[in-house]
Amino acid sequence: MLFFIGLVPPDEFGEQLDVLHRRWNYRTIAAPHITVKAQSGLTPDMDWVEKVRSVCAKISPFTIQLGGPTFFGDSVLYLSVQAPEVRTLHEQLVEAVDPSPEERQRYWETGDHFVPHLTVAQTAFGVSAEQLQAFASEVERELTPSPTFRAQFVRVYMQERPGEDYRPYLDIPLGS
Repeated sequence: MLFFIGLVPPDEFGEQLDVLHRRWNYRTIAAPHITVKAQSGLTPDMDWVEKVRSVCAKISPFTIQLGGPTFFGDSVLYLSVQAPEVRTLHEQLVEAVDPSPEERQRYWETGDHFVPHLTVAQTAFGVSAEQLQAFASEVERELTPSPTFRAQFVRVYMQERPGEDYRPYLDIPLGS
């Protein structure tokens, strides 16, 4: 089993993004989300859940503004995230779960390597770099302005077996 932790945009926005994905025959492995803690250290024994609950209890709900489409190189199309609390939450979750330095590096969880974002599409899932550029134009037209929303909880996603989709597993409220 693999896990990661994310923040969930409004359902309406997720549905709009799903419509674009279907139009482009793009398959995702998880519902739209902003990753705040990647897989490192999130072990099947679930010992980390109480640590995550403890971190989340100390962070009040906060507002997130999604920005326009941009890229990591020519292989990942994403929406930027404006909310300093996302980085704070990420750093505190990494510290609490305490994955090995190698795992932190593998999952881009060290220092400035973490870039808060909402992935729209990536070449690893069946689109070319050229298609990604065209997809970005459509995202700009149809999803701008991107929403502002209130993060009230984090969602733990789980993948039971390699190759399966990640599905919602557990929601943990902020500030409780």
